[in-house]
Amino acid sequence: MSSSSLKFYHIHDFEPQHLFDTYTNVSREPKYLDEVLFFPLKETYKMLESGHIKGDTLIDLSTGPCIFHLFPLCNFKNFIVLEFNESCMKVLQKWMNKEPGALDWSHVAKLSAKMEGCSVNWEEKEEDVRKRIKHIIKCDFDKENLTDPVILRNADCV
Repeated sequence: MSSSSLKFYHIHDFEPQHLFDTYTNVSREPKYLDEVLFFPLKETYKMLESGHIKGDTLIDLSTGPCIFHLFPLCNFKNFIVLEFNESCMKVLQKWMNKEPGALDWSHVAKLSAKMEGCSVNWEEKEEDVRKRIKHIIKCDFDKENLTDPVILRNADCV
């Protein structure tokens, strides 16, 4: 592979749907999904039970338009999502607005609701995550303040 074909998430744009399909789509083989989605969700719920993860505001700095890890964290009142590229911001906003062609995170909402003991209310779980995402903010590693011109207030968890 030549160095000219390398891409960096925080610099180069990419197709969010491809990332979703490659790593988190429900059509992936079960063993793979267990490692990428289900295991991290189970472990997050375990940490929540311990009481070590708590607060009002959580800042999410994750790769791409992936929000599956936010579903267990609805003990936080506010989520602030930091994104590096415009395409991911648009895809997340599309999901927030329930627009046609938005990424389908229902499999995560169903699993999360089941883990919480209320599998019939997975739509409510999805709405709960949408309600808690207060901001989707562009960030840039090349700036001293990653979110310039926005100044973030203190958060309880990153």
